[in-house]
Amino acid sequence: MKETLFPQYVDETMASVVKKIIEKQSADANNYHFKSMLTPEFKSDLTWGAITYGGLAITADVVALDSALPLKQRPSFSKANGEIPKIGLKLALNERQMLDIRTLSKQGDKEAQVLKKIYGDSKRVIVAVDERLEYMFLSALSQGAMVIPSADNENKGIRTDFGMKNTHFIAPKAKWSGASAKPLTDIENVLDKAKGDKDNPITLREIFLDKASWRNLKNSEEMKAMHASVNLRLADITNVPSPSEKDAKEILSSEFGLNVHIIDRSVVLTKDGKNTSVNPWKAGAVSFLPTLQAGELQYGDTAEKSYPVSGVKYEQAGDYTLVSKYSTNDPVKEYTASQAMAIPVIGTENLWILNSL
Repeated sequence: MKETLFPQYVDETMASVVKKIIEKQSADANNYHFKSMLTPEFKSDLTWGAITYGGLAITADVVALDSALPLKQRPSFSKANGEIPKIGLKLALNERQMLDIRTLSKQGDKEAQVLKKIYGDSKRVIVAVDERLEYMFLSALSQGAMVIPSADNENKGIRTDFGMKNTHFIAPKAKWSGASAKPLTDIENVLDKAKGDKDNPITLREIFLDKASWRNLKNSEEMKAMHASVNLRLADITNVPSPSEKDAKEILSSEFGLNVHIIDRSVVLTKDGKNTSVNPWKAGAVSFLPTLQAGELQYGDTAEKSYPVSGVKYEQAGDYTLVSKYSTNDPVKEYTASQAMAIPVIGTENLWILNSL
């Protein structure tokens, strides 16, 4: 690797360009579930860990004055852990593009166009890291483990297990897509099981599901009957229309205390030069949490941040992404790269998943 081919521009402007990209990403944080539902945590040893506690929330004792406090037994815990993976990519300007930049740079009034071409890949590589983390998070939230098929990751399949209990996976009475579906009964069953769990009794307040599962729920005979009873006040519930999205959400809120989150998110993956849109949410998965706090985004420093290569221009983009610009010869290319050591870690002790299919 060699110095960037455009040091006269990069040395002075790269820091401000990366800062603006991160500010824009922060303003668009609502586009990323992992940013709003995970707490960042720096890990100096580059290993992730998810501690799962098995124990009831105990009540403090009332103790007489001048008496010793009673010693209580700590709840047992299990720990799932592993190495934080490296995420990254690089994009290159080809010789034709670099010749265009040289031509523009010779024209004194074209600096804005020159900078746009030089930094055209900077936003792409920074956003790409966040897109991958979003993929990983939604995969984990819908499956209890992070599962990335080999077809979605340069022919390298990945599975990261967060230690979710088998008892937290619930089967439906019947498939939600069928005429005999009982989605409200299934939801109530999950809520009752979570509240009655001897190790960790909790009240689930948040429900996450994809559009197809939401459509099946909203159009089910059980939901229509509830809609007729609650909103239409009809004695005859035959031929009742499906509730609107607003009415269906209000039913789940008023009858079950649930806030509905419909996951309609895809990411674009590039393989063999072709872009493919992929939905990271597992089809039919209906996930439940007590709050919108799902876990942590655990991250560490990359090796190249600790051992920078001479001549390469670096900028830190936010907490976890390192951006670099450099060049090579034979053929001559200008590279923009991003890399991060980061992983979404789900707290599966509070996660319950219903498979609606």
